[in-house]
Formats: sequence, C-alpha cells, structure tokens
Amino acid sequence: MAAALPRAPLGSPPLPGPPDADTPPPVVAPDPQARERDPECRALARNAAAVAKPLPALIGAGSCGAPLPVELSAVRLRDGSTVAIEPPAILRCGAASAFVALVRDDWAPAAARDGAALTEVRTAASYICRGRNNRPNAKMSEHGLANAVDVSGVGFKDGRELGIYHKQMPQTLARTIKPSACAKFMTVLGPGSDGYHEDHLHLDLRKRRSAASKVCRWSED
Repeated sequence: MAAALPRAPLGSPPLPGPPDADTPPPVVAPDPQARERDPECRALARNAAAVAKPLPALIGAGSCGAPLPVELSAVRLRDGSTVAIEPPAILRCGAASAFVALVRDDWAPAAARDGAALTEVRTAASYICRGRNNRPNAKMSEHGLANAVDVSGVGFKDGRELGIYHKQMPQTLARTIKPSACAKFMTVLGPGSDGYHEDHLHLDLRKRRSAASKVCRWSED
C-alpha cells in the first residue's frame, strides 16, 4: 500500500506569496438554508450510493475552505455491499458525487469482472489548506478548496491491499482507472505528470473554461 501523504491541520498558516487572479475570495459561513438550496448538495443527499455526512463550513487561512463540505466515508454498491473510503474524504458536494460515481459505476464493476470484490479505497489527502504540490508561493491547490482527493490504493475482500499503480492490480480495473477518472474529473495527475504524483492519483474538479480544457496527465510507459 502506498504511503499516505501528511495531512495539514484545518487551521494551517496563511499560504505564502501574494494572491493571484485564480485565487478565490475567502470563505464565509453560509446561512442555515444554503445546503438545501445548493443543487450539488441536494443531489448528493438524494444519492443512495453516498455514505456522507454534512460538516460545518471550513474556513481556513486566506481563501482556504469550503462553505458546504461533507465527509464521505463509504460508497454503497448496486449489490448492497459497501466500499469504505479510508480515511474518509472531506470534499465539496460536487467532488464527493464524482468520487462516488467513479467507485460505484467504474472501479467496483471493473474489479468484479476480474473476480475481485472491491472493499476499500485508500485516500492520501482530501481537504488540506495549502498551495499546489506543497510548494511555497504556489497558486491555491484544489485541496485547499475541498475540491480534490488523492487516492493511494485499494483493498479487496480477499484481504489484498494494493497501491493504486501496483503491477498486481486486477487487469480490468487497472485498465479502467485512468479513462474513468479522466471522464469524471477535470484534473487527473498520475505518474509522469509532474514528478509529484508517482505514488498516488490526484483527482479534482477545478473550474475550467470548458470540458475541452480538462487535464489528464498520466504516462503508462
């Protein structure tokens, strides 16, 4: 199993460096009815596949945080079994919904086609107040907005635990991970992308000008 990345505390110090044009405004606490009005949170609440609980607003240093976060702890599959998200991922509702769909509709069925029952997805990071790739003076990471999750590995009913890029990954699942992730997320970074994602898979829903602006960087050589 790939080692998990360190998690920064919610009250991390302000990010170094001046703000840039892509830096969102600081998060403010929403009114009590905001979650009920938010279409992404309403959809997540109605999604029987999502085992998620609402959290108070995350208000971190600078523009870090999320007004309507959830803690996603598991995904219910069509056969009634569950896939644990461990540790649970702290995400915005839209990112949580995309992650649920990825596990339920793509990864678990692909594993099952190889006779393997997926029981766990290991996360390396979700909400962390920091800049991109933990670099000083970097632009705000989508992790700092609760809009990203890093996956380090998976677990199966037979007790196997494999890193997300392990050579012994069931073949159908191994072939499914990249295209399914790139279909459901706006940014996918894997090995060979930038030197920072050799042992975990980065997924985020960064707002871009169009679907054609998606970034899917993963060398399979």
